[in-house]
Amino acid sequence: MGARGAKLSLSVQYATAQPDVPVRTRLRAFAQAALERPAQVTLRLVDEAEGRRLNRDFRGKDYPTNVLTFAYADDAQLAGDIVLCAPVIA
Repeated sequence: MGARGAKLSLSVQYATAQPDVPVRTRLRAFAQAALERPAQVTLRLVDEAEGRRLNRDFRGKDYPTNVLTFAYADDAQLAGDIVLCAPVIA
């Protein structure tokens, strides 16, 4: 349960060879600490090529960016995807 008792459903996907990315348990702890309401989130860590492609396809910007978010409407629960470009963040 989060800081306010909210439930978290978290899926973590690793699609990068970047060294020293946080492990699932650490990412879960970060997300849980920030949670204010129930959430269903997919967290995907990607390499520069995927980060660039997603940024180009969804934002029209042809370079990798540090984070992209995709939220899905739901009144009771936060639902969405968060894409982190590990090499850019590093």
